[in-house]
Amino acid sequence: MTENLLDIINKNMENKDNANAIKKILDNANTVADTIDLIKQLQDTGMGENLIGILYFIASLRNVLNDDMLNGFSSMLNSLLGVIAKLSNPNIINMLNKTIDGISTGEFTTEPKVHGAFSILSDMKDPEIERGLTVALNILKMLGKSGQ
Repeated sequence: MTENLLDIINKNMENKDNANAIKKILDNANTVADTIDLIKQLQDTGMGENLIGILYFIASLRNVLNDDMLNGFSSMLNSLLGVIAKLSNPNIINMLNKTIDGISTGEFTTEPKVHGAFSILSDMKDPEIERGLTVALNILKMLGKSGQ
């Protein structure tokens, strides 16, 4: 077959769908050339094979996972995103940073000084310690209920 390019294009221009496709390609020649360059670069670097492998993996994973499993993952992801949203509250982040800093620097071991049961009882009169103890007790209560 020794047809030249012009003959091939003219033959395909007789079909309306082909003519529209050829016109689109010619109208977007720069985009087509850039796409070909990208594909060439992916092929030269070996990334093309990696991307094809990833696509096969995703297709295989889709065949392995059923809709119930996907819904379960989706539900877990929604729950995780909800927890992350709550943890991203600046007050929570500040409290966690202070707690970690207090533990790691040893600052939490300095005040208040505990010298026995009576010093603990007198420290419990501090409103901040009362609130903290209430939070700690409620956390312990929640953990106790969930540990049935």
